[in-house]
Amino acid sequence: MNRKKITLPLTIIICVIVLGCIGIASGFDKDAGPVNTTTTNPSVAVFGQQDEQTTKTIINRQPELPVAYRNHELLQQRSNGGCETLTGTIKPIIIFVNDSTSVWTESDKANYKNKCNSAMSNIKQDAAKYGHTLTFNAEYISVTIPGSVETTEITKLKKSILSNAGLNTHDNVNDMVEQKYGVDEAPVFFCFNKNGRANASHNNDIEYVILYKDCQGFRHEMYHLFGAVDYYYPDDVKDLAKKMFADSVMLADDGKNVDELTAYTVGWTDILSAKTKDFLDRTAHVTADDINNAIANEMYTGYVVDRKMDTGVYTGYLNDGVCEGQGVLRYTNGDEYSGNWKNGMLDGQGTYSYSNGDVYTGGWKNNEFDGYGVYTYADGQKKSGNWQNGEMNGQCTYSDSNGGVY
Repeated sequence: MNRKKITLPLTIIICVIVLGCIGIASGFDKDAGPVNTTTTNPSVAVFGQQDEQTTKTIINRQPELPVAYRNHELLQQRSNGGCETLTGTIKPIIIFVNDSTSVWTESDKANYKNKCNSAMSNIKQDAAKYGHTLTFNAEYISVTIPGSVETTEITKLKKSILSNAGLNTHDNVNDMVEQKYGVDEAPVFFCFNKNGRANASHNNDIEYVILYKDCQGFRHEMYHLFGAVDYYYPDDVKDLAKKMFADSVMLADDGKNVDELTAYTVGWTDILSAKTKDFLDRTAHVTADDINNAIANEMYTGYVVDRKMDTGVYTGYLNDGVCEGQGVLRYTNGDEYSGNWKNGMLDGQGTYSYSNGDVYTGGWKNNEFDGYGVYTYADGQKKSGNWQNGEMNGQCTYSDSNGGVY
């Protein structure tokens, strides 16, 4: 997913509510969930207080960039902000957020923790390839907020929430957590039990990641927090990265490897390899405007015609660059879907035509057959009835190509 210059203001509210009130505010459910090491529980009564210990002196733990690359746009987030280098002991603050439209059950949280732990294990393996040993000690917290995270206005709540949490706007939350827990880095993750697109963001108060119900993008977004950039903005960077860093996690969420430039950016190597320098030299023309314009284009809201997507060509409505409402997607493999979309997923009524001649018409939910639908095979046979999670559910009807019904 992408590092976007977008504002997700309510996440700041969530952060200050939780991080200022861990262990001291009523109504918060602190879930024990350390990874690999034992969680320590220092007193947090002074967590939000202002004293000499709570102000962290920022020390750049990485060597200075070579002069030739100091102004390179793809290196501007390196060791910049509350998350500096992905080394040492890392304490992710992972917050399960309940709002009026989605809640986390204990079972949901347990499954999600497993996914987070798996992602952290993969990051440890990535680091080991570059000679670094990481220790993850995650803190899992649950919090409930009023209203829906999509609609609540921060301007009505920010002042009182900051005051009650004992936090001032000039504090960097990541640095405060590091100071209080005695860890090297403390990235923050806000997790919602609904569909959405993961992203990482930076501002003066906090560096954080937004994740959704599938936990997709945990590893990718973690690297964003420590300065790594997407290799798919703009198109010329994407085309070059496909040739030079084809299996990089920064080119696709499921990328297998951490490429040499990403390793340099997050602090796993101090040396710019010849390959990395070649990539930087060939992308030296890229500006912040180029990247922001590419992101704005991808995040377009409105109707589009024959828009190229990762999976094919789309005509229909988009919301922040994601298929929403009515639309038609012609897949690169020859399949075609025409119908309703929700958060980029097949959801509602629609028709899916397979390249082999099979056709399904009916209900969808989260990319799977759901509700009443009819599946027609290329040879004319049909099966109709209710579906759930992509499978026939309950009574159904079969008919052959000659009209026989069973």
